[in-house]
Amino acid sequence: MRYELVAKDRSTHIKNMVGVLGCTLDFGYYTDLKVSGTLEVDECDYIDGAMLRIWYEPTLDGETEHICLGTFFVSTMSLEYSYGRYSGTMDISSVLVKYTKDVCETDTVLAKGRSAKGWWWSAMRWCGATGTILGDVADVTFSKANIIEFGKPKLDVLNAIADALGCQVGVTEKGVISLTRYVSPQNRGIAYTMPIGNKSVTLRGVSYDDGRGDAVNRCVVKFDNAEHSKGTSEPSVIYGKADLDSDSPYSFARTGVRITNSYTVDEMSPRTKERADEIAQRYLDMNSKPSATWQMRCLYLPFTIGDVIRFRYQDSPSDDGIDVDALVSEVSMDIGGTSIVMEVTLKEIRRRYA
Repeated sequence: MRYELVAKDRSTHIKNMVGVLGCTLDFGYYTDLKVSGTLEVDECDYIDGAMLRIWYEPTLDGETEHICLGTFFVSTMSLEYSYGRYSGTMDISSVLVKYTKDVCETDTVLAKGRSAKGWWWSAMRWCGATGTILGDVADVTFSKANIIEFGKPKLDVLNAIADALGCQVGVTEKGVISLTRYVSPQNRGIAYTMPIGNKSVTLRGVSYDDGRGDAVNRCVVKFDNAEHSKGTSEPSVIYGKADLDSDSPYSFARTGVRITNSYTVDEMSPRTKERADEIAQRYLDMNSKPSATWQMRCLYLPFTIGDVIRFRYQDSPSDDGIDVDALVSEVSMDIGGTSIVMEVTLKEIRRRYA
């Protein structure tokens, strides 16, 4: 494991930090920061103001891989001096922490008629951030002003722009704030397939929670279109709806109980029922519990939060085993020496049947 200190430009190497005894990293797909962690240190030579980049560098078949796990601000250092040595902990957070703690000093108006992608780049300059747009993101214009109130976190501005574009805010391993097109987990490709006979991969059995008691199975949205419908054939209000597929064990068709979340949408382009339905489906994907969750403990595997993996587990040759496609929603890494142990939470998307 290598702990590199870099300048705030995220590209200038300062030195490799020594004195790290261990590290935990917690990744969360549904969290604002996406990743944070804690280092256990003893006589470490951290330099105030530097950022920390963590590298996992395993050697396989004589070749060394260089895998960047993340780039962080040091949020807190808790040290004590004993027997002539400094030791303690360092709390670290992704660069998104800057925009959860910094706030809008005035009402921030995302003006009507402005390009949402243009606003993204303006927000990067305004926040003093390094940003990127990943993949193909189609631009839209704001059909009405969107106001983020005085005192709200600057991250709310970034999220408002992302919502208008049908995107989500994230952060790359090198500490760059990213904007990526949102794709429903059901429509994402498989990023990794677990090898069968998982005892060579998992460090103990897997656990399961079906979450059926709180499973939301419908989301509805409302968009006030009164400003644009005057003198046109457009409706003054546009509604959207999305339901869990009837083959889901938590759908209304299976349970007979409708559990609905409702949302008001401030910005929508194009202003159509079909777009409203897409937004409702996005809320259903992100905020419901339409399926089971699985937990496993394993050595390092090459996937991250937001990936969809094929999760297979068979306890014995006579066991039918588990075979599901699942979203990686949480990963906790326990890093010690040269190894990484991962605690992984998976959100089931669909089951595969022989």
